[in-house]
Amino acid sequence: MGGGSPLWVVFGCDFHPFGYSFGLVWVFMVGVWGVLARPGIRMFHLLGRVFVMSIGSRLRSFVGVLAAGVLCVAAVGGSVAVAAEKRIAGDDRVATSIKVAEATTAWSSSAIIVNKNVFADALSATPLGGVLKAPIYLTGPEGLDPQVGASMKARGVNHVVLVGGEAVLPGKVLHDVQALGVNAERVAGADRYGTSVEVAKHVVARKGGSVPVAFIATGLNFPDGLTAGATAARMGGILLLSQDGVLPGVVKDYLDSLNITKLVGAGVQGAKAIESYSKTGITKESAAGSDRYDTAVKLAAYWGTPASVVVVTGENFPDALSAGPYAALQGWPIMPVQKDTVPGPIAAKLQAMAPMSIPPTVIGGPAVITPSTATQATTQATTPATPSGGSGVSGGSAGSGGSAGSGTVKGTLTMALTTPNTTVAAGVGSIQLTITFTALDGAVPSGELQITAGGTPTKLWVSGNERKTTIFFDQNTTNEEKKFTISVKHIPDALHAKAPDQTLEITQEANTSTVTAAMGPTQTAKKDATEFTVKAVVTYTGTVDNTKLGSVLFTVYNAPKEDQYGRWADVQSDGSGGYIAETTIGYVDGPVGYFVRGQYKAAGSGGYPGTSDPTYAPIPAP
Repeated sequence: MGGGSPLWVVFGCDFHPFGYSFGLVWVFMVGVWGVLARPGIRMFHLLGRVFVMSIGSRLRSFVGVLAAGVLCVAAVGGSVAVAAEKRIAGDDRVATSIKVAEATTAWSSSAIIVNKNVFADALSATPLGGVLKAPIYLTGPEGLDPQVGASMKARGVNHVVLVGGEAVLPGKVLHDVQALGVNAERVAGADRYGTSVEVAKHVVARKGGSVPVAFIATGLNFPDGLTAGATAARMGGILLLSQDGVLPGVVKDYLDSLNITKLVGAGVQGAKAIESYSKTGITKESAAGSDRYDTAVKLAAYWGTPASVVVVTGENFPDALSAGPYAALQGWPIMPVQKDTVPGPIAAKLQAMAPMSIPPTVIGGPAVITPSTATQATTQATTPATPSGGSGVSGGSAGSGGSAGSGTVKGTLTMALTTPNTTVAAGVGSIQLTITFTALDGAVPSGELQITAGGTPTKLWVSGNERKTTIFFDQNTTNEEKKFTISVKHIPDALHAKAPDQTLEITQEANTSTVTAAMGPTQTAKKDATEFTVKAVVTYTGTVDNTKLGSVLFTVYNAPKEDQYGRWADVQSDGSGGYIAETTIGYVDGPVGYFVRGQYKAAGSGGYPGTSDPTYAPIPAP
C-alpha cells in the first residue's frame, strides 16, 4: 500500500439492487488486499477520515456496515484506526435541539419545551425527559419556533410539557403548541427552585410515587446541573436545585416528603448544600470535583460501564440541555469539553474507559466544539492504552513516545494582586482589584479564580493575562481601625500550570460618625420587557441628618458572580420614618444566570458608614 496514509473514498449507490452486497464485498476485498500487499503490517492507518458518499436513503444502513467493517479490520501491526465521531448539530441552538430529537426513533410521542436563553428552569427538565422518553426542544420566548413545530408534527408528537413559568415561556408559546392540536401542559413553580420541585413531582408520579435517588446541584450556574440531570435521568431519579450551598425551604420541605434512600450533592455547591440535611435513613454522597469537568467525571461513575459517551461543550448550556435526555436514553454519560481542547479530567476518564465499543457522539457544531477537539475526544475514547514508548496518548492529545494518559504541565505561572490603594476610609465598601498573570516557558493561564474578602468566595473565569473585578466588603462602623485580607486562589485545568495563591491586606480607617447604617437585602421586580426595578431598605441607627444619607450601588452579576455593570440610587426617606434606595436597570443579554447585589455607600466625607446584605437577588425574566 506504499508508505503513506491512504485516503479511501467509498462510493455506493442504491440504483443497483446489490448495493449492500457491493459495500460489504468492497470492504472485504480492500482488507484482504491490504494483508496480501503488506503482510504483517497494518491494513489501514487513517490519519484522515473515511469518507462515504451515499446516494439515497438505503445507504444509511450501508454506512453503518462500512464503519463497522473499518473498525473490525483496523490493525494487524501495532496501531489502531481511529473511528470517526458522530456529530449532531444544527445551525444554531434551536436547530441542534431539533437534530437531537430526530437522531433516534426511540423517543416516545412526548416532547419537552424550554426557553433557549434561560438555563435555570430547564436544568431540572432532563429527568422528566428521561421518564417520558422525550427530547428537549428549545424555543424563544416570543412564541414556538416554526422549525420546532414542524419537527414535532413530523415526529407525531401528541403530548408536550412546557417547563417554566410565563415569564420564561409566555402564553404565546403554549398557544402555538396547542394550535398544532397537541395536548400541552405547563410545569412551573414560583422560582427556579420551586420549578425544580414541581418537575420532580411529575417524575415521581410517573415512577409510581417513589424514586431511589435525588441529586442536588446549584441553580445559580449550569454546568453541574446539566451533568447531574442526565445522571439522575439515567438512574430514574430527580434533580433539585440549591441556592449555591444552601437548600431553599421549598426544596428541603419536598425532600422531607420523599422516601428516597440516597442524596447526591453534585459539584462543590451541591455537596455543601446537602451537608446540613439530616433526615434519617438517607445515604448522602458527594460528587464534587475540583471544577465542572472533574465533577462530570465523578458523576460518570454512576453510569457503570457505558458503551460510549456524549460530548458537549462545558462553556455554555443550550446544546447540553438537548443532550441530557438523549444521553440518558442511550445510557452514555455526558462529557463536557472546552471548545479547543479536552480538559485534563475528561481526557483521563476517556482514556480510562477506552477502548469504547461505540465512538463518542458530539452534540453541538464546530463553533462550540472544534473538529480537532472532537477528534481528540474520539481518539481518547476508542484508542486502547499502549505500552510506554509506543504511539499513545500523552497530555490529553494524540502523541508519540509516551504512556497513555500521562499529562505534563507546561511552564510556570505567577499571579500578582494590585488595587488603587490599600487604605480606605470607613465609609468605603468596595475596591477595584486587578489580577495579573505572568506566564513563563509556555504556560497558559486557565481555569477559575476564587476570591475571598471575608465572606463567601466569588468565582471568576480566567481570561488572558489580566482580570479586573470589584471587591465588596462591609464598611467600618467602629471607632477603631480594622484590617481584612483579600485572598485569591487559582484553580487551573488539570493540564495547565497553577499560580501560587496570593493575598492582599486592606486597612479600613476608624469611623468617626455617631450614626451607622445597615442595608437590607436587594429586592427585584419586573418593570417591563426592557427594564426591571431594584430596591433596598436602609436602616440608620442614631440621629440622622437627611443631607448626609448615603447611596446604594446595585450591580449586575453573571453566574460566576463577576460584576457586569451597576447603577447608583440615592437613599431617600420613604415618608414613614424609613429609608429606601430604588432604581431601574435595563436587561442585559437576557436574564440567563444573572442576578443583582446592592452595596451601601456612605455620602462622602462625614457620611454615615454602614453594612450591606451579602445575598444576591435573581433578575426577573423580561
